[in-house]
Amino acid sequence: MQGLPTHFLAGSGELTGLMRNHDWSASPLGPPDAWPQSLKTLVRFALETRFPMFLAWGEALTFLYNDAYSEILGKRHPAALGRPFQEIWSDIWEEVLPFIKRALEGESVYLENLPLTMYRKGYAEPTWFTFTYYPLRDDAGVIRGMSYVCMETTRHVLAEL
Repeated sequence: MQGLPTHFLAGSGELTGLMRNHDWSASPLGPPDAWPQSLKTLVRFALETRFPMFLAWGEALTFLYNDAYSEILGKRHPAALGRPFQEIWSDIWEEVLPFIKRALEGESVYLENLPLTMYRKGYAEPTWFTFTYYPLRDDAGVIRGMSYVCMETTRHVLAEL
């Protein structure tokens, strides 16, 4: 099994442990020792922040996320780790695809209280999120993926209705 070396990730959150022990050789990213330094740095940052965050890297937009984002995934966690973005969020793919494309073209996207119907707990539920998608670059400065940092605003929006 090809997991992340202990020195690669400091911290003790659930996702840190899952990422250390994940068989990355079976993912499009390949073994972590072959990852560009930029991706390693981004992963460390994502795991250390308390904001819900994910990274989608490479042609398949392979999904990496932190503990705070695992709550948003609901029942999709932990199976979402290392899988393609489109496969994980197929129910909202068409709604978010324009923002993904903009990020992959080099534009940062910021939206407040975007409504999305999500199936994260086994049923359709209305949700709202304030978030940013932004491009992620490799060591040579080439865009290789995108990131998402968010705050779920569902409770706030519903309280104002």
